[in-house]
Amino acid sequence: MRNSLFSAFIPWIFFSVFYGSTPDAMGFASITALILMILLNFDELRKGFVLPWGSIIIFIFFALNDQWFFIPWAADHLRMLMNVSLAALIWLSMLILKPFSMQYARREVDSRYWHSRGFVKTNWMITLVWGLLLMLAALPSILLPQDQLLDAWFWNYGLTILCIAVALVLTKNIPSLYIGRIFWSKVKHLPPLETPYLQNNFAPVKDEVDLDELKIEGNLPVTLKGMYVRNGPNPLFSPYTYTYPIDGDGMIHCVTLAHGWAAYKNRFVHTKGLVAEKKAGKALYGGIKLPLLPDPKYVKDLPTKNTASVHVALFGKHLLALYESMPAYILDKDLKTHGEWQPQGHAPFNINAHHRHDPKTGQIYACTYDVDHAPYLTLYEFDANGILQRTAPIAKNTPTMIHDFVITEHYIVVFDAPAVFDVKSKDILSYHENQPMTILLIERATFEVKKIETESFFVYHFVNAYEQDHKIIVDFVHHETLILDPLLHQGGRGPRLYRAEIDIYHLTYQHYCLCEASLEFPTYALPYTGQPYRYGYFAAKSSEKLDHFDTVLKYDFIERSHQHFKLGHGVEIGEAIFVPEIDSTAEDHGYLMLFVYHEEAGTSDFVLLDAQKPKAEKPMAIIKLGRRVPNGLHGSWIETP
Repeated sequence: MRNSLFSAFIPWIFFSVFYGSTPDAMGFASITALILMILLNFDELRKGFVLPWGSIIIFIFFALNDQWFFIPWAADHLRMLMNVSLAALIWLSMLILKPFSMQYARREVDSRYWHSRGFVKTNWMITLVWGLLLMLAALPSILLPQDQLLDAWFWNYGLTILCIAVALVLTKNIPSLYIGRIFWSKVKHLPPLETPYLQNNFAPVKDEVDLDELKIEGNLPVTLKGMYVRNGPNPLFSPYTYTYPIDGDGMIHCVTLAHGWAAYKNRFVHTKGLVAEKKAGKALYGGIKLPLLPDPKYVKDLPTKNTASVHVALFGKHLLALYESMPAYILDKDLKTHGEWQPQGHAPFNINAHHRHDPKTGQIYACTYDVDHAPYLTLYEFDANGILQRTAPIAKNTPTMIHDFVITEHYIVVFDAPAVFDVKSKDILSYHENQPMTILLIERATFEVKKIETESFFVYHFVNAYEQDHKIIVDFVHHETLILDPLLHQGGRGPRLYRAEIDIYHLTYQHYCLCEASLEFPTYALPYTGQPYRYGYFAAKSSEKLDHFDTVLKYDFIERSHQHFKLGHGVEIGEAIFVPEIDSTAEDHGYLMLFVYHEEAGTSDFVLLDAQKPKAEKPMAIIKLGRRVPNGLHGSWIETP
């Protein structure tokens, strides 16, 4: 913020130093200061900032008065008028309830904090300090005789420059003193954190290990050569609040397979926020339900923590740890973090966790949403190497959460549910059941958008989609509403597998339930993306009474039937990804990979299932890890040569 503010005061400093007693000198200083204000503050002027606009009006008045002297007194007492006018601008911004520093601070602070106590009060204090110091700078020109001021450099120039310098220093330090005090006083008085998402197999692990020559039970195919990587929230330091799956630090769990041999390792994603916390030795952030600005003593220019904790996937040539509406982080093959992803020729930009890769064209599609500023949805198109080709803002009236989407041969299909962000509200993200679900059909060639409205529901994850007989078929997991921390909100109907049919010509929508099992985390054979397919795989519950997934469900979309794989009793599982066999001859010719947690033993295994044999008495291969792998979110299989 200091640099932007300094740009606003450079024309004033120039004007103060070069203003002379002759009309030519007066005109030169006024017009040059006016030009400097426009050049140095063009973006601020475009956005209606009070300080530069008020300064332009004053400089125009000075320039006109220098030429025609329609107010001779103003030309004779310009020093006093300059200082008083500048101070008056500051007080005016407070009078109209737009303290000028807040306009600059909002450019650097996430919008979810704009209405927080720390942000608001800090900017009122900063603006007040500027007003008082600029009044102090104006006092000599008010109290001292004009002839005495002419030869007094300090009273003429030095005091104004000194006051601006002091104000800039205080602008830097007031947030550290005030926001930090608010943060620590707030978290100090929070009740003890009790949540099931920090217990049992949701409890984080704090160590990073390398385990070689793991024990293998069963038959591990020698054709499998690569690494399975999975991400998930895993807070390193005890959090002050915790909303699963939004909060927490990203941790990558990796199982490497080669020639019948297996190894395991895990690493934190060393985001900027986590690096700052490791230096401080404690948590420095609130969470989505506790939007506090972190202590500026420890955190510089990082008001919101990017945890990079939702997905890990190969994007072109880069292995990326992905979050939601934040920049991705690059990982190498050893899982070392190499900073934010910067696609060729682009600065880091926000991107969501899920993307879709067209196996026919090689094109990769991704998206992101903004919680407070239009465009509320942006689509990206990349080539097969992960190089950005096109960016398309999608017009929407409301900021909503859009976690996943699907593609077909000609369309990108987005289900825009009424999960609405409101940064002014105590509940930043809430579900508006009285608002409809909006289906967005976006043509891949032109990004032209068609919309269909239907009754309200929510979707975290899609299976796949394809075009058939002038319709788009979309398979997805249907939620009646958006629920964060579902273990804290038991009751209601669990998520179910649904199929939607969208008539492209008549723009009509209908959907129906395919399977009554409670399930989530859908996967399928990725070579069938955007095309007709037969099988999907899900983490499911063997009983509706369970509060976790304990079985893998294979669904046949042609037969409209499903089967469960046997994983034993007292287990917890998450997403099971499908990996095709080399030279596979059928869509389900391949393997399902997943972590399986055994409640009684308190340890996890890495399990391979033969996707074609759900009735098998036991998994194809069980890799004994000898340690616990916490429940997580999404993962990928990365083949190696």
